[in-house]
Amino acid sequence: MAAPHSIPHATHNPAPEPPAVSEALARAHRKYWRFNLALIAALMTVGFAVSFLLPLAAPALADVRFAGFSLPFYFGAQGAILIYLALIVVYIVSMQRADRQLQRAFEADADALAQAVATHVENGGANGANGVSAANDTNAAHESLTTKRQAAADPGARGS
Repeated sequence: MAAPHSIPHATHNPAPEPPAVSEALARAHRKYWRFNLALIAALMTVGFAVSFLLPLAAPALADVRFAGFSLPFYFGAQGAILIYLALIVVYIVSMQRADRQLQRAFEADADALAQAVATHVENGGANGANGVSAANDTNAAHESLTTKRQAAADPGARGS
């Protein structure tokens, strides 16, 4: 039996284009993700040390006492769990701060866009003093800003 014919490349659906953003917002977004990845790497390194390196060093730490217990016993019984909970709290607090910074950058970008559109409309738009063109520019800018603000306000709309 013959192999099925391949579908011509032209009929495939192209990937959607990402929305255009300003350079400042793109820079803020890259900074956000670099921070996120660095934070995850640091916290996972601490978790690895607590999970694997500390038990390897348990025989050498057997004489050290903490709260009346030997240190390896304490970490095995509850210390590691407390450290994991602390790592989670550190991640939550740090990412909330980073989210607020990104949100401020997003709002500044939206305000700059609104100001640019308002200036464009005040100057008569692209077609001179055409009132219809100015109204369309204003409506398009308003829809764009409304969509951006709704997406920013909806935490479920963020990509993973």
